[in-house]
Amino acid sequence: MAAKYEERMKAKGFLPYNLDTVPTKFIRKAKEELGETDEKRRSSLEQFRKRILGDKKLKCPTDDEFLIQFLRARKYDVDKTMGLLHNYFDLLISYPDFFDNMDKEKIYKLARSGFVKGLPFRDNDGCLILVLKMGKQSLSQNKFLK
Repeated sequence: MAAKYEERMKAKGFLPYNLDTVPTKFIRKAKEELGETDEKRRSSLEQFRKRILGDKKLKCPTDDEFLIQFLRARKYDVDKTMGLLHNYFDLLISYPDFFDNMDKEKIYKLARSGFVKGLPFRDNDGCLILVLKMGKQSLSQNKFLK
């Protein structure tokens, strides 16, 4: 039965959960919607990295993979991207109990409990589909979070 499911999903053009490379259709979509080209990505990353390194208050990763997420979210507008990055770190600083004191072992237990499942195929837009089994118990009462 699993083989038939996989055949149907592939026939409909759904992408698998794990991707090693970015499919051509998403590279094309980034170019059309964001104006993303190799040159624009390179020059924007360079400008963005310079701005970050010039900001003495801002301590953050400067690797391409981390920075490109922010640039894409603001369509490669470096000024708007800087604002987004500051907002991101303001959020981390404003709620340290939530972000700094996460008990990784409890999170791993929750993940292994079946509370969250990822479907084996992505939707038509390439997004992962997660299923949450909420049950009758609230998260605040969940034994994995205590």
